[in-house]
Amino acid sequence: MRFRDEHFLFRTEAGVNWYLHEDEDGTHIGSSQDVTEILDANVAVQNASDGWSHDKTFRHIGRVPFGVIEQWKGEGINFFDENAAKEVLRRLDSSEFHKLRTSNWKL
Repeated sequence: MRFRDEHFLFRTEAGVNWYLHEDEDGTHIGSSQDVTEILDANVAVQNASDGWSHDKTFRHIGRVPFGVIEQWKGEGINFFDENAAKEVLRRLDSSEFHKLRTSNWKL
């Protein structure tokens, strides 16, 4: 389903746009997010640091936009389910999703 401006409901603080459309087939709810700013910020951190906090107690892995989490959910991967952790880590380690990472070390 492709949503149009007249289907727009609201935008969250995270930049996720939510849509609602009703027709003869039922009620359709969807979301979209421009993830460019988040991905660009991740790459900037990759280029500027090794991901460790100043006191070396934490290592920042990355930022995964809600839109990506929802896309993965549609592919059967629940980002928040510990049973999917291996697949989430595999994806985060893959070159396909390198812009979700804030450092280049392997998980």
